[in-house]
Amino acid sequence: MDRTGRFVVLEVVGSDISKTIELLTQKGCLLYEIQYLDELTVRFEMNHQDLKIAKNVASKCGDRIRILAVKGYLWNVIRVYKRPVLLIFTILLLVLTIFIPKHIFFIEIEGSYITSEDQILEYASECGLYFGCKADKIDSGAFKNKMISKLSHCRWIGVTSSGCVATIHISENEAENNPDIQKNTVSHIVAANDGLVDEITVTDGVQMCKVGQIVRKGQILISGYEDCGLFVRASNAQGTVYAKTSKLIDAVAPQPNEKHPGSFKKNTSYALLIGKKQINLKNDSSISPAHCVKIRKEKYLTLPGGFKLPIALVKTSQIAYDNKDYDSDAGDVWLGNYLRTYIQSQMLAGFVLQEQLDTEQTNGYTWISGSYFCREQIGYSVTEEIIDNGRNDG
Repeated sequence: MDRTGRFVVLEVVGSDISKTIELLTQKGCLLYEIQYLDELTVRFEMNHQDLKIAKNVASKCGDRIRILAVKGYLWNVIRVYKRPVLLIFTILLLVLTIFIPKHIFFIEIEGSYITSEDQILEYASECGLYFGCKADKIDSGAFKNKMISKLSHCRWIGVTSSGCVATIHISENEAENNPDIQKNTVSHIVAANDGLVDEITVTDGVQMCKVGQIVRKGQILISGYEDCGLFVRASNAQGTVYAKTSKLIDAVAPQPNEKHPGSFKKNTSYALLIGKKQINLKNDSSISPAHCVKIRKEKYLTLPGGFKLPIALVKTSQIAYDNKDYDSDAGDVWLGNYLRTYIQSQMLAGFVLQEQLDTEQTNGYTWISGSYFCREQIGYSVTEEIIDNGRNDG
């Protein structure tokens, strides 16, 4: 028989068990799973509503009754109700399971090399794709047209969604975005400096070098001519070539007689950044003193898998300075920093791996000789000729 509702498991001990069961049956109680443990003990299940009748019968017969367990769907619900933390977590999980897949909480960008991700996310927000927006409200065609109107250098833009993650796919037209590359021309990627090739990426053209090869300044790294057998294809070579390079530089600077700032006071404040709104956790409206430096750091909340939420803890440090006597070693430091910055500014892209500085101070001047070992992009585009597709018959 199918049983629903709340049931109890009872154990009755008495001198006449058969009479007790007969009285219960006469009073309309339905007994299930009857087990005679011995001549004086019986165990069975009955509806919880009949528990009061069973206690009265056992009392009249002089039997001892004991509740062993409570069963049924209703009792399970009541037990969950008595555990509010578990109930709240279950309801929250159910709501999130229904709510999250219908909204966009994470946005990924693929194929963008020219435009920064922050700028693309800002344009996407203006076009209707932002944190928490409904996934079914995103019109792929309208979104594509609005984004292309803002990013004119892109050939194609699309958006796809999977669960709560939206992916913006971008195909950029590098040739149109680069003013150095003209239409109807043949161009090559040429080495700007001597170096040891470390990485090559070719998007158009023919690769003329390989990783580990030493190349010289002016050498063609990616050619715009491609031999196709019956004809030669001419195009604008596109790609990037990174190499290990070595640079030498000498500099001289007078030692200043003025005083330089020394550390005086440091004040740190925190704020909560939610989207574009900032909530200051410390109310400090004081005016910063003169010789003051502000350092701002933002640490975003990141989930497993690299998904970044638009929630960040902002730490702002204010450092005030007073004046101290000039330290001669400080001149070496700032001059060394200046040379490193100058070296990096001369690169198309890259950074300094190692540096070695030789310093000498004579007659109020600081002489410095630097040797830098770098990894940089050495390939740049050089136009060879203009192809005229027209015909002049004279």
